[in-house]
Amino acid sequence: MSTVSVFSTALVGMALFYEGEATADVDLNDSGVWVTKTSAGLLGRFNYESQALDGTLNAGSASFDVQQDAGRVLLDDAGTGSASPVDVAHLKLSGQVRLPAGAQVASGGATTAVLDGEEGLLWVLPFDGATSFDAEELEPTAEV
Repeated sequence: MSTVSVFSTALVGMALFYEGEATADVDLNDSGVWVTKTSAGLLGRFNYESQALDGTLNAGSASFDVQQDAGRVLLDDAGTGSASPVDVAHLKLSGQVRLPAGAQVASGGATTAVLDGEEGLLWVLPFDGATSFDAEELEPTAEV
């Protein structure tokens, strides 16, 4: 048997039986990951596929964070006590959710929740309608 035949048989055997490397299956939706640079008051979209920052917007504060669930992005601004949905297509804030003093906001899927820990009140809202939230006018979903 020639050396080439032995080598090619060994190579085919390794290719058939090698299980490969384990990888993480991360759903990047539009391949955008939203990141913050609080020292400059900026919120940006990092495009994972192109490995580049492809857009930024001014958060208007230095004490903010971002929450992202697929294509829904919420800017949580502790400095102003508000939250703003981000229009990801146009890289701009699309309205503002005024929060009760000291309240926390969380967003996931099609839902946004506002928790007023001092009063023990919880509101659960649709993400797309969150900017119409008014704690004085809307009955809480639950008291905790």
